[in-house]
Amino acid sequence: MKPLLDLAPFLVFLAVTLSTDIYKGTMALMASLLVLIAFYRLKFGEWHKMHLVAAGITLVLGGMTLYFHDANFIKLKPTILFAGFAVVLLGSQFIGEKTLVERVAGHAISLPPAIWRKVNVAWVIFYAACAVLNLYVAHMYSDKVWAIFKFGGLTVLPLLFAAAHAPFLSQYLNDSTQDKGTT
Repeated sequence: MKPLLDLAPFLVFLAVTLSTDIYKGTMALMASLLVLIAFYRLKFGEWHKMHLVAAGITLVLGGMTLYFHDANFIKLKPTILFAGFAVVLLGSQFIGEKTLVERVAGHAISLPPAIWRKVNVAWVIFYAACAVLNLYVAHMYSDKVWAIFKFGGLTVLPLLFAAAHAPFLSQYLNDSTQDKGTT
């Protein structure tokens, strides 16, 4: 249920942008993100850091979009988020014993540290590429095409990238399962 709730503001943004314009879509996105945050707090008793970060960036860039009547500000949001992810992941290569990817997924799969570092770098490159790709689409295509790309492309690409890791990582999943069964 929660993943569908998380998509709701972006679906609202897409629907309003496609049926009217990006400025009304931006207003709808800002309002629906605040509703989502309030709903999570009331229903689950928690503040989600990612929701707060996304809402903060959306409110600032959305406010600038509306104030200056310039859609380029809201179009920067995915680039800022993806570049931020890339920088944080890259930093985790050098800070601490484990990369951020290992801290997040280490409970599910057992990989040698060198492999975790390679997977982490792959995600750094992926997020940096998404940041650049968003800039390209934002500046080369219409607001409505960008909105479709933002929801359809930038939502699906991370899932596809994660799925692309499955064949490579499955050999380690099988090894860790076999090791646990023999000891």
